[in-house]
Amino acid sequence: MSATSKSRCRSYQREDETRIAAILNACHGNRWGNESYWRWKHSLRPDFSPDDVAVSVVDGEIVGCFHGAILPVRLEEGLDVPMCVEGDFAVLPEYRKMGLPREAHDLADKRLLEAGVILRGGFTSQGLNERFYLRQFGYIFAPTETVRFVKILGLDPLQEKVTQLSERLLKDGVLSEVFKGIHLVVDVTLDQLPPAYLEMSEKSLALVPGVAQTPDMQVGISSGLLARALRGPFSLFLAVLRGMLSGSVWVKGLLRNLPTLCKLIVRLVKRRKLI
Repeated sequence: MSATSKSRCRSYQREDETRIAAILNACHGNRWGNESYWRWKHSLRPDFSPDDVAVSVVDGEIVGCFHGAILPVRLEEGLDVPMCVEGDFAVLPEYRKMGLPREAHDLADKRLLEAGVILRGGFTSQGLNERFYLRQFGYIFAPTETVRFVKILGLDPLQEKVTQLSERLLKDGVLSEVFKGIHLVVDVTLDQLPPAYLEMSEKSLALVPGVAQTPDMQVGISSGLLARALRGPFSLFLAVLRGMLSGSVWVKGLLRNLPTLCKLIVRLVKRRKLI
């Protein structure tokens, strides 16, 4: 870094992920997580926008990152307002005291006001707030109740969801109609989860641990996306399609199975009211 170094702050771009994860690990003792974890936590969550993540660039190199998410907050019964919940701040040590957090804060401030978001906040201690956030940004410390979030740690919760979905679709007659004469095995690579494959037929829908011997297709998909999509086959198809367009889902063997997939899509559309 030189005396003539120039900094700017901009929104996240997909190619920034490797650098962002590296900065977070460098600033948090290599305990923060990898790129898959970053995507699971940020870019794959519902309603994510590139503007939710700001990066500080100095002489063409990303040296800092700042994350936020706009969520509804209930102030009282019947009064819900949008609030930007912020966190995962990190600036490499050699680029601190350059005002980079202020630049990111001001950039977000302008965008949030344009979007009608009037509250900003995050999670911190009273001591840290008095030392930093109050002085830098004028944040007021307000004790709150924290909701506990549970991260999926294994295949069991997903297997249970798939089994429940299979039973419902079998009972409704959806499986027997949509998968009539079709047996499809899809190897599934799930972020941070053991290998598994989906076996789909007119008799059942199952998520099986392990690697399939002769899969029809191979799919890479985030565990969070799959869990949200298991409301029905049509929802799963739309979720995978959106993931493919955004690059968060990859598929091998798509072309050779295209006739079968087209047949499934037509049948799913016809039975959508029952799903």
